[in-house]
Amino acid sequence: MEQILQAFESNPITATILSTLLVIIGIYISYNRFIVADKSFKLAKSNFENSQSNFNIYLESCFRANLKANDIRKILLFNIRINNLSTSKNTFTPSLEIEYIDEDNQRNIVKLKHQPKLKNEIPENNFSIMDANVRIEEKDIKSGWVIFEQPKALNTRRIEKYSVIIKDSHKNNAVIEAYLIKDIIHETKV
Repeated sequence: MEQILQAFESNPITATILSTLLVIIGIYISYNRFIVADKSFKLAKSNFENSQSNFNIYLESCFRANLKANDIRKILLFNIRINNLSTSKNTFTPSLEIEYIDEDNQRNIVKLKHQPKLKNEIPENNFSIMDANVRIEEKDIKSGWVIFEQPKALNTRRIEKYSVIIKDSHKNNAVIEAYLIKDIIHETKV
């Protein structure tokens, strides 16, 4: 060891070159570790973002069923599709907001919960109703009908829009709006 130190002391240029070379090798190794750490961080960030709640909804069609036997009662049907884009399972809860104009020309909003049991009220009910809480696997799509009963007080009001709101288990919302709904009249045969 003493011989190496004496060789460096006798020839300072060699010592300087060797020290510089060791510093360059150290910088190169540090840079490579930084690149690997940066790639690892970006991959972990991408995996985290993919596992977060990410979904969208589409409105396929919507109807208002006017039951002829009970003219006052109106049932609202919305055919929606929920795309769960995340890499984790999620639970979704549908609801509806109806914006209407009252007798004082004021805008008001009524909030309604999805009522799957109303399916039995509609004749020819051979369509698939979504559950009150819709569970969707990762990277999956679920399609079906959500059903609501329009409050009787709105039968004589001008309805501006219907907003179907899907809330996931992480409290994230997606909204689709409908301004016109087709009326379907079911006549009961006597």
